[in-house]
Amino acid sequence: MMFIKNFICGENEVMSKAEDILDKTKRGEPEAKKWKVVVGIVVGLVLAGGLLFGALVFVDVDGYLYSEKEVLHLYEFYEDKVGEDECAVFFLGSSMIGDSIYTKGINENLKNAGYDITSYCLVMQGDTPLRRTVQIQNIIDSSPSLVVIGVTYGDVINPSWPSERVILVHDKLKIRDDSLYLFSEDELSDFKVESDLLYKKSYIRSALLAGDVGSSIMWDYYTHPYSQMRDITSDNISELIVDIDEDSLIMALHGGDRYYIGKVPEELTRHKEALIFNVKTLQNSGIPVVIINMPLHPITSSYITDESRQNMYDLLNQTGAAWYDMERDYDDTFFKDNHHASLYGALQFTPVITDLIIQEMS
Repeated sequence: MMFIKNFICGENEVMSKAEDILDKTKRGEPEAKKWKVVVGIVVGLVLAGGLLFGALVFVDVDGYLYSEKEVLHLYEFYEDKVGEDECAVFFLGSSMIGDSIYTKGINENLKNAGYDITSYCLVMQGDTPLRRTVQIQNIIDSSPSLVVIGVTYGDVINPSWPSERVILVHDKLKIRDDSLYLFSEDELSDFKVESDLLYKKSYIRSALLAGDVGSSIMWDYYTHPYSQMRDITSDNISELIVDIDEDSLIMALHGGDRYYIGKVPEELTRHKEALIFNVKTLQNSGIPVVIINMPLHPITSSYITDESRQNMYDLLNQTGAAWYDMERDYDDTFFKDNHHASLYGALQFTPVITDLIIQEMS
């Protein structure tokens, strides 16, 4: 009887251990699967990171950003705080001022005239007062002795195309709380910290499509102004114009290009408010500001209405800054298209801007 009892107990113990092993095996399957998933995710992240790193190494994103004047490098420039060690003049504006300002020539003229002043052209493609507002504190912290803002009629209205969207905020940017009222809810949603790596990542495809642009037209703020890289052209602008939309003043050109001349309304727009904000914020920080109503090709200028012109003048008066109207100061030899200066035009502009700086800083 004892044998039978021990046998049955032994069998039960064996069965119990077997069931326990089976139970552990069943419990182990999900654990094994979970670890496989975790390992898979880790491997995926490593591969993705490796691909991103490889893309940034082998694709000349920096060259592309330099060639396109993207604002990534302006943040680095602001961090240099050049105005703390020298008398610095900053030129702000779009490609219109970028093509017109030949800083190398201006700086040579200033030096020859006995002035220890250095000018920097901080051009941004498609710049508007609203886009530049998010950089105002960075500019203030750079301690310039004078800021010159180049504007034209299209800069102070509200064009609807995507280039006017406020750029994603970079982690080096210092946004002033008192400027937030100028931006829409959609634009405010773009106000998030974005690292250099993430910023560059979004330009990999564009850099690939553009090719190695940086090797041919790379420039920096100290020695190679944008206008120096431009070829002189003698296009007949009147033959280029295909159509003029009189209501919104969009000039359509052969080749698909469009230039938004823009009717300036009497009422304040966000861009007009932003220009006033930018100027007064700089002035309140002890930085003098000068505004230039930039030169336009005579044919382009002929489409600006007297009402728009007067509204622009009223706006410039509201800023409280000294301003110069140079819209109609140059003939067609100054331009390479209907609103951008050629290198020849920039060379004509150089002594004028040199005298302006001396006058404003004397």
